[in-house]
Amino acid sequence: MTSRAVLPHAPVPDPALGTSQPSHDQPELGSRTGARRVAVNVAVVAVILGAAVFWAIGRNAEGVAIRQLPTAERQALYERTLSTLKTTCNPTTRPSGLERFCSRQAELIVQFPECDQACVLLAHPAEPTR
Repeated sequence: MTSRAVLPHAPVPDPALGTSQPSHDQPELGSRTGARRVAVNVAVVAVILGAAVFWAIGRNAEGVAIRQLPTAERQALYERTLSTLKTTCNPTTRPSGLERFCSRQAELIVQFPECDQACVLLAHPAEPTR
């Protein structure tokens, strides 16, 4: 009698039936589970990339729209936004609860062609060093 090595997932002959039956010695590792995990990971990555693309397109579209405004209208909007950042959004006097509004104003103003280095520093102040 020769002994043969039985692979964990290889069919094992069933003498009573005259057929081969799957081995139940070890649980199946789940090729479906692995495929499902890969599919979920691919879907998550696709959603993240899609969101990033839409965000980038939207941000670029806003900048384009700002640059296409008539000069006088664009400068007036820039001045109002700059004033808001200097007063309402001043970190030392800003009322609690306006952080999100002020963050959005800062994102907006840096898209104006008029926004110079001082404007950028106002929009994104350097973190204090210790």
